Amino acid sequence: MKRQQTRIPRFHVETALNAGTVITLDKEASRHLAAVLRAKTGMAVCLFNGDGHDYAASIESVGKATRLAIGSRQPNNSESPVSITLVQGISRGDRMDATVRQATELGATRIVPIETRHTSARLEGSRREQRFAHWRAILVSACEQCGRSTLPILEPITSLPDWLEAFSDSGSQGFVLLPDAADALATTPGEGKSFAVLIGPESGLDDAEAEQAVAAGFRPAHLGPRVLRTETAGPAAISILQACHGDF
Repeated sequence: MKRQQTRIPRFHVETALNAGTVITLDKEASRHLAAVLRAKTGMAVCLFNGDGHDYAASIESVGKATRLAIGSRQPNNSESPVSITLVQGISRGDRMDATVRQATELGATRIVPIETRHTSARLEGSRREQRFAHWRAILVSACEQCGRSTLPILEPITSLPDWLEAFSDSGSQGFVLLPDAADALATTPGEGKSFAVLIGPESGLDDAEAEQAVAAGFRPAHLGPRVLRTETAGPAAISILQACHGDF
């Protein structure tokens, strides 16, 4: 039996990367390499900073501040040809975490956390900033795992009316997921290569919000005969759009 090839660990860094230079990883990445992966000098590592390229590197020294020598720079071709914006009503705890993680893995271009009338997880002040930072960390980790080198844009938390007001200038075709919609998302013709999908939180959108979305240009659609949890609906919708218009 052929032995499976060892996967080269990938790390996102918030700095410019250039072939032939040496960088120092932050404390968390250094700890992961040393304590979890038990990395040794000379081990291959892949770096990316969100510019759409992968940077091959090798470890020069391991410790609390691991040093990496950067070699070649290669374009990363893992991005989908279709642009998908997930407009997600904020759900509670790890449900929202799962949505952000899976949307990133499935190729979403943009993730917009919105507050709706049924949003139960109200975020104010420092908690708002903390949750945003938490979701972005999940997004980065998902890119490291799935092989993307372009980070999806995570927009600041906003209200549904404010986001809908700006949607008309986006050039995207919008779908609002409603269980009683007449048409299925999988059989609704799409136009172009840019889409936005609006999904409510645990209790869904109320009638007024659904009407606002339709008035803003969103087409009602459903995902099938079964009612999906909010953390399942977003990834399912992205998968359908990827299968119909993207790279699935």
